[in-house]
Amino acid sequence: MLEIDSVSIRFGTAPEAVSDTSFSVQDGDRLAVIGETGSGKSVLLQAALGLLPATAKVSGRILLDGQDLLQCREREMNAIRGRRIAYIPQGSGNGLNPLYTVGHQMRETIRKHQKCTRSEAGDRAVALLESFGLENGQTLRRRYPFQLSGGMRQRVLIAMGIAAGADLVLADEPTKGLDQHRIALVEDAFQRLGARTLLCVTHDLRFARAIASRVVVMYASQQIESGDRDTFFAEPLHPYSRAMLEALPENGLRANMGFAPPRTDLTAQNACHFYDRCPLRGERCRCAPPLVAVGDRKVRCWNYAP
Repeated sequence: MLEIDSVSIRFGTAPEAVSDTSFSVQDGDRLAVIGETGSGKSVLLQAALGLLPATAKVSGRILLDGQDLLQCREREMNAIRGRRIAYIPQGSGNGLNPLYTVGHQMRETIRKHQKCTRSEAGDRAVALLESFGLENGQTLRRRYPFQLSGGMRQRVLIAMGIAAGADLVLADEPTKGLDQHRIALVEDAFQRLGARTLLCVTHDLRFARAIASRVVVMYASQQIESGDRDTFFAEPLHPYSRAMLEALPENGLRANMGFAPPRTDLTAQNACHFYDRCPLRGERCRCAPPLVAVGDRKVRCWNYAP
């Protein structure tokens, strides 16, 4: 359904925000792109939606059922957003307009993409809200966003995102700013997406494990590992992936010391982006490693290269 093909993104003369990233999302797939803040996850989603500023230079291809989204004009993208691709922004439901009721915002979304009366759109909005575990949709649609909890607002955004009938859902940090109880509610909402295809970027490893079937790991602008969820969480390949999982409380909170290096340093060194933090680094790691196939998985590390 969606193919990211050798995509690199740069803003002006700054170092690349995303570097030579490739992966695909098949019909019915649930893919989580994980990594720390600044790794390039959200920028990749914005590129697919055509929401990057004019200063962005994007190379490669982003194909939706064979159509290159990077070549689409704004009018074409307006037809694709909502009808074919649903977008759920980050920020505990703050993507809702505070000046309008929940029902008004959902109804307008539905009527923009589907031929129906105001009453029919209202009925569909209520049904969608209740399908995501929000009880008494008739009452809820009359409320304003400030009258809802963060978890409820995020579930409303998910319902609104798919209201126009899109089969592909792009979600940007849907649990950001939420406590564990509200994260559980959002997790339940994602489980209710049914057969829809999901591409979710998140730094929440537990959430990714709960909602995804496959995982892509990004670090300092690069895709460094990909594979199915269960194998990744049981046996991560890249040293950075192992460090992430070891830092979880249930794994002993063994934090990897240090921070991702500035992009300017990475451009000048041309070394593995994880070089300064890696306990397994060797002499050949001073050169950028390739993305190596290991069975059905891929990893960007010299330790797996022939």
